Amino acid sequence: MSFSAHENGDSRHSMPRCLSDTRLDEAFSAHGQSGHRFVRKTFTRPTYCHHCTDMLWGFTNQGLICEVCNFVNHDRCMQLVTTPCISIATSLVKEPIAHSWSGPSFFRRRFCCVCRKRLEDHVAFRCQVCDYFVHEECKEFSVSDCKKCASYVPHMQNSVRQAHHWREGNIPPSAKCAHCKRTCGSVECLTSVKCSWCGQAAHSSCQFMLPKECGFGYLHKLLLPPYAVSMPNVTLWSSCSESRCKSATSRGMLKGVVDSDDGIVSDDPLHNTDMSSLSFDADETYLKIYDGDITDPKLCKNIVIPRTAQVSNVLEEALKKFHITDDPSNYYLARAVDEENERVLDPEEKPHQFTGRNSSKPLIFLRMKSADRRKGYIRVYPGMINAAGTFKIIPVTAQTTVTEVISAALEKFGLKDANENDFSLTEVHLTQGVHERRMEHNDCPWKSLMDIRKKSVRKMKLTRFYLRRNLEPLGSVCICVGSLPVGLDTSKYKTLIGDVLGETMEFCEVKSVFSSYGMVFVFFPAADTAADAVNKFKSSTVDNKELFVRVLPSIHPGLFPPGSQPLLVLVNSKSGGGQGADMLAAFQRLLNPYQVYSLLEGGPLLGFYAFRSIPDFRVLICGGDGTVGWVLSCLDDVVQEMKCKLPASAVLPLGTGNDLSRVLHWGGGYSGGESPVSLLMAIDQAHEVFLDRWCVMFDSADTNVPETMSNDSALGSMGGREDDPSIFTMNNYFGIGIGAELCLDFHLQREEAPDKFHSRLHNKGVYFRAGIKKMVKGYSRTFTQEVEIEIDGKKLDLPTLEGIVILNIGSWGAGTDAWGPDKEDGHASACHCDGLVEVVGLQGVMHLGQIQSGIRTGIRLAQGAQINIKLKSEMPVQIDGEPWMQPPGNVIVRPILTQALMLSKRKVKVKNKRRPTSSSRPPASPSATRTIFYDD
Repeated sequence: MSFSAHENGDSRHSMPRCLSDTRLDEAFSAHGQSGHRFVRKTFTRPTYCHHCTDMLWGFTNQGLICEVCNFVNHDRCMQLVTTPCISIATSLVKEPIAHSWSGPSFFRRRFCCVCRKRLEDHVAFRCQVCDYFVHEECKEFSVSDCKKCASYVPHMQNSVRQAHHWREGNIPPSAKCAHCKRTCGSVECLTSVKCSWCGQAAHSSCQFMLPKECGFGYLHKLLLPPYAVSMPNVTLWSSCSESRCKSATSRGMLKGVVDSDDGIVSDDPLHNTDMSSLSFDADETYLKIYDGDITDPKLCKNIVIPRTAQVSNVLEEALKKFHITDDPSNYYLARAVDEENERVLDPEEKPHQFTGRNSSKPLIFLRMKSADRRKGYIRVYPGMINAAGTFKIIPVTAQTTVTEVISAALEKFGLKDANENDFSLTEVHLTQGVHERRMEHNDCPWKSLMDIRKKSVRKMKLTRFYLRRNLEPLGSVCICVGSLPVGLDTSKYKTLIGDVLGETMEFCEVKSVFSSYGMVFVFFPAADTAADAVNKFKSSTVDNKELFVRVLPSIHPGLFPPGSQPLLVLVNSKSGGGQGADMLAAFQRLLNPYQVYSLLEGGPLLGFYAFRSIPDFRVLICGGDGTVGWVLSCLDDVVQEMKCKLPASAVLPLGTGNDLSRVLHWGGGYSGGESPVSLLMAIDQAHEVFLDRWCVMFDSADTNVPETMSNDSALGSMGGREDDPSIFTMNNYFGIGIGAELCLDFHLQREEAPDKFHSRLHNKGVYFRAGIKKMVKGYSRTFTQEVEIEIDGKKLDLPTLEGIVILNIGSWGAGTDAWGPDKEDGHASACHCDGLVEVVGLQGVMHLGQIQSGIRTGIRLAQGAQINIKLKSEMPVQIDGEPWMQPPGNVIVRPILTQALMLSKRKVKVKNKRRPTSSSRPPASPSATRTIFYDD
């Protein structure tokens, strides 16, 4: 195999080089070309080699650059290059996985993975899972090789091995190669590789010296192994997916561009809007080259050429623009004459003869020279089949059916004894993502491929075929259906599901119903019936509301490595003024996306139910104190379905007060100073503590309540009464009076203008202004006459107060210690796991300010476990930061029988003494250990 290199204009030299991966040879052989198209170039600014990262020295012809992907290297590195050109990179992907793109944004110190140029000052996209960066105009050429997060295969579970997922470039400059221990990162060019799973980096040539198996690095204990997760391909088995794919490939090339007045083909003005950005002088002109449907701007490329250029020169430039590196003699250009006819352009014809800067531009199309339409070759890839090799080449004719292709493919894959009726052939299109459809047994793959070639040359080259089993051996499929009416009986939920599914209802089983959430979990025996059910759920409404539908992954804990304790990450994306969304994307890149859930999409119940079969796991709650309470309450409701009855929870503070996170040493608010990797390491080494939880009931009459109750009894013991009390769970504190009134004022302002409350500093400023207004206005001095408190059977004599706070933890009001340090007053020190609450009195707004500044503490009133409060008038109250006006009545506070298990961060940084996995870099020094992970 060789690369072509230009030297001194037209002279070319064949430069052979050795490859370290047999897949490269296989792909290059199939494409009939050598990957990169190197030419010598004189660089006018400092340029670095993309292979060895050293600078290119000299005055002229310092190095070589690929005409297609802009890969730069020294002459001496020519034979060592192992990075394939972007034009053939797709062919190396055995199982294409579509990227999960973020919204358009700007990124600093990053390079495009397609054109290898910087992203500064250009709109770009980033994959939320594997850190693949592309320019907006390069997005269509991206390689669909995102990391596979669900790779469970039943018949291969005994020999499962997790391979590295290498991603080139965008590595911190301080990164060290895991093989040679030398620096491999660079901010000057796209070079070296890093694994998206374990985070270790390596030179492009050194990666082949590392162990093939990935051990997930130092986060292997928290990461959900992808080989233990299965996710059915519902889109493939959807009944409407086939019709969508057929309609997409049947569009005419000139559809929608015919002038309605005279029927003459005119140029689409949509494609003229960006020509001002192109720079050319009087001796140059530009052409638009189309590859298929002219209504699709992604199939049009603008080419600037000299006025003396011939059609053959234009053809070479067009092939470069479309990332086609085949022999140019296999292609030609054609000019549209009318709606039905086109004229083949002569290679020696000059394009400037029929175009002008102020005239209408002609429609010029890229075409492939006619091959023998009666026969050819197709590539068949294995899908979830234990077969060696990337693909197999199958000879076919125009009459060869899918059944015959399956039979030939099974023989080439070494599955001669398999029944061909148990397999299907799918057609996969890798343009703008991954689109797959199941072919019928009487379809002809070669005819289908020829039909695609008529529409687009590049689409034809990016079409492949997969051999898959008819029934994916992944077991039952679980579908979550939400947005249903709340509080119905189980039988009524089954009736609602049956009305939506119709005949499909006979295949499903409603296993779990959560009436308080309006959510049902339905199981189907196979992916095909689940696909039909998903389509019906998405197209149906209940009570004029669209249903929330989500297919859940199946987790197989039996494949977990010893000591595995996966981390379930629940993120409130709205918290922290956008920090929640950033942390959601960061954890999806560092961990398995199937263990990271947004609370805005289905709430915490979705993640807990997905983890129901895992015997031991931990939880990370990203949000404020209200989010923590929401998650813990949901855990109480779903614990009966889970094998892990008491998972430990850590807190990433993204709210305003964050009092619980302060007590657990996770900080008062995440500011980005600690990288997500360091945070995950801290969670791995955190120790477990218990947190008392309390039931607060509001009733307008005397109510007999047992001294200690479980959460279930508290919610359901009095379900038959018409005047049921309002029941809440308290984790942090419960306030009555002045403190709750300030919180209520803040809450009302936030409800009026929620867009203004995205900053912790702004939120605290609103609190401060509300306190100043209240201090100037004054407050009622009759609080002690309107409230009666009884603690452990003893009535409490209240001094002159304006409010009280019942504390469960040692932090209140964004980090203040209202109870104060230990004193010799007969009261014990505050603790969040001693089964007692502390009752503190507040004397007014001035007293609140003194507590906040640390000058004073609250007035210690009592400690106890059984608290009864009588409100004689309407009072402002708050529980864990959620305020409202409470009418007169009784308030009863009792401990919940079950404590919550939380994770407390270690105060002293502990070195990671865990033995690294076989594929991780051996620890050599503290600085070397830090380079295992990249800073997000």
